[in-house]
Amino acid sequence: MSRLSTRWAFVALAAIGLSGLANAQTFTFESTTTDQTMLGMAPGTGPSGQHWTAEVTTTFADGSTATATTECVATSQPPNNNIFAMHGICEGSAEGGSWASIMGCNPMGEGSMAMGCVGGLYGKSGDFEGMRGAFTAHVKGGTSHGTGEWYEAEAAAEE
Repeated sequence: MSRLSTRWAFVALAAIGLSGLANAQTFTFESTTTDQTMLGMAPGTGPSGQHWTAEVTTTFADGSTATATTECVATSQPPNNNIFAMHGICEGSAEGGSWASIMGCNPMGEGSMAMGCVGGLYGKSGDFEGMRGAFTAHVKGGTSHGTGEWYEAEAAAEE
């Protein structure tokens, strides 16, 4: 996996979370990294990681929009023992509250600069408190786009 694909894969992670404010509607998002620090070895040569912040714009199923700020960390995974090439976690906040997200990402082909990510959402405060959710994301060229949905935690536990 190249340094650039690893770097931009986590732009997606920053986006996840801003969604559904206090209800279970679906959402789409776009995220752009605003600050990034690479740590460890060059991707593909040993353990590596990143820390970054991002600005996120979310559009909800009802047509409303919102913006958020996120802070994330991520690490590469050993090439011989993983389901995802990278794992990450983010914290986000918006006017309605805060959340955390966890995710895994993989390159979308050998040498590809595009990444695919999936993950979970965990409401921490405000409108998000007690909520859980899921998302998918596509990352390419420094921008991430994705879709997801929040659920009431009790409803998710009953399914």
